[in-house]
Amino acid sequence: MKSSDSFDLFEVFKPGYMDGATFRQKFFYWFRNVYWYHYKKQTLLAIFGLILLCVFIGDIVYREKYDLCLIVGGDTMVESEALSKLSEELKTVIPDADGDGKINIKYQMLYTGLLRDKPEEGQVFDEMLGAAVQKIQLSFADDDTLLFILDKSFADWYAAEGAFEPLSGMDIASENEYCVRADEKELFKKLGIKNPGGWYAGIKVKNESRAKNPKILKKYEAAEAALKAIAK
Repeated sequence: MKSSDSFDLFEVFKPGYMDGATFRQKFFYWFRNVYWYHYKKQTLLAIFGLILLCVFIGDIVYREKYDLCLIVGGDTMVESEALSKLSEELKTVIPDADGDGKINIKYQMLYTGLLRDKPEEGQVFDEMLGAAVQKIQLSFADDDTLLFILDKSFADWYAAEGAFEPLSGMDIASENEYCVRADEKELFKKLGIKNPGGWYAGIKVKNESRAKNPKILKKYEAAEAALKAIAK
């Protein structure tokens, strides 16, 4: 077989070629000397692409689904144990937004007080602070993250930018039009979640696309139920 591709790809299987050889012998000869010789690169690329496709599909099918995703962000650290307890409390009041028969909550603490605590560390902590602030900002564009518990500086800034739903539309009483002072409420006191400047909880505003998406609206129901539990 020549590399000029002037041969018939399946010539080895035609009558009169390799007489006396079994099909198995012909197949392995063809695979090694014809197919693999000429199509090795294409085959490896196809296998690699298939693996990537399987990983992508598996990530979509088996990825953990959440009924509520919330962000806690500010210059006071909330320990993971306290956030876990908060999650367990909220699980008892929110609906099954995705209809899978389970109540799952995803939470993330984004601590922005690194420079205040360790200014001598310089650039490394400066980059970490920037990453946390950027993550809070990006979360407002993420349709899965609807509930935010932020310190006063962040809460005031995002409220001024129109990033939160008005509490009046959710039948929640608060001195603040957009956020509940969570650390003054019963649940946060019970869990020991403190912040000298205050924790303010609010729900991301419904833009036009979110208001038309039934799946996201179900998550808004879960976020509202959680906020009402926090506001008691």
